[in-house]
Amino acid sequence: MKEFMRTKLFEARPLNYEDAPKIAAWMSISPTDLFMVSSSLIFPVTADVLIKRAKEARPEENKFYSVFLNGADTLAGYFEIKNINSQHNIGTGAHILLSPEYRGKGMGKDFMDLISKVAFSSLGLHRIGFSVHTTNQAAIAVYKKAGYVNEGLLREVLLFGGKRYSLYQMSLLRPEWKSDN
Repeated sequence: MKEFMRTKLFEARPLNYEDAPKIAAWMSISPTDLFMVSSSLIFPVTADVLIKRAKEARPEENKFYSVFLNGADTLAGYFEIKNINSQHNIGTGAHILLSPEYRGKGMGKDFMDLISKVAFSSLGLHRIGFSVHTTNQAAIAVYKKAGYVNEGLLREVLLFGGKRYSLYQMSLLRPEWKSDN
């Protein structure tokens, strides 16, 4: 990313390892909260785990972003775009996390607009997709508001606390994306 991607509220910057402790703390509020964000991370998440993942990832296939309030150094979120396939220009959003301080304040759509802007403007993708727990109704509503389409149901693919959970697969295509930022 040659320059920071911005929306009205947020700015995405490549992950700075100094941000990892705060991001890990957001992910370590409870095992259930982490499960809603990631089925691949193990509770409790530590800064060392996040840094190690970023360092070991192939940079051409995985991007890690810290999100700040626009025009400030206030860390407000985190996301990854992984499984980037340059032949097909596709990628997968992961660990989409808005700070607990900013949840429920009508900022989610702008946060998702930022992820879309990074995917399409900065990375040149044609499609970005991700999975979301069917029980995470607040996130699903925000994703739909940002233009993401529910493509289908992955039935009972995750096991947590002795119970099976299903995921929706959602995506946005470049032609569907409306950039007003």
